Amino acid sequence: MASSTPTQSANLSTAQRRLGQALGDGIDRLTDSSPALDDVAGAIKAAIAPMVGDSAPRSVRDALLGSWIGHPLHPIIVTLPLGAWTLTSIFDLLGEERAADLCLRAGVVAAGSAALSGLAQWNEVTDRERPRRIGVMHSSLNTVATGLYIGSWVLRSRGQRGAGVATAVAGLTVVSLSGWLGGHLSYTLGVGVEEDAFVRQVASGQPAVNEDAPEAEPEQALDPLAR
Repeated sequence: MASSTPTQSANLSTAQRRLGQALGDGIDRLTDSSPALDDVAGAIKAAIAPMVGDSAPRSVRDALLGSWIGHPLHPIIVTLPLGAWTLTSIFDLLGEERAADLCLRAGVVAAGSAALSGLAQWNEVTDRERPRRIGVMHSSLNTVATGLYIGSWVLRSRGQRGAGVATAVAGLTVVSLSGWLGGHLSYTLGVGVEEDAFVRQVASGQPAVNEDAPEAEPEQALDPLAR
C-alpha cells in the first residue's frame, strides 16, 4: 500500500482546516441570524437562577462550576453520559443486551449532573451573544438526546428491542452533534477558559507558545484552527 506524499498530507490537512473553519463560520452565521434564541435563553436563565444564578447558594455554584478542582467541572462530568451511551451502541452491536441496557440507564442518570454543570458554566457567559445562543442550541440538543434515550429505555423494557436500539442510535447521533457545539463553545469561543490564562503564563516566566517550533506562515498564525 503506497504511503501518501508530504504534498498530499499537506493538502489533506489544509482541506480539514478549511472544513472545520467553514463549519464554525456556518454555526456562527446561524446564531447571529437567530435572535429568537435570546428569548429562550432568558427563560432558561430565569428557570435555573435558584440553582446556579447569583441568588443561588455560593457553595452550590462553586461546586457546579468546578472551583474546587481548579477548572470547569462540565468537561469531566459530560464524559459519563457520552461514554455510557457510546458503550450502549457498541454492546447493542455485539448483542450484549444486559450490558447495553445497563450503560443506557447509567447514561440517563449521569445526564442530570452533566446538564447542571453545563448550565452553571453557560450562566456565566450569557452576556456574550454567540455563547448565549449556541448554548441554547447545545442544551436543547442534549435534552432531545436524553429524551430519546429515555424512550429507548422504555421501549426495551416493553420488549420492543429493535425500536429501542434504533432510538438509541438516533440519540447518539443527536448527542454527537451537540458535542460538536460544545467543542465550538470551548475551543473556538473560549467558554470556560480564563481570560488572563496566557497573560499569567507569560508573567510567570513560561512561554505561552513553543519557542522551539518553526515559525508559522502569516496566514497560519492568524488561523485559530491551525495546529
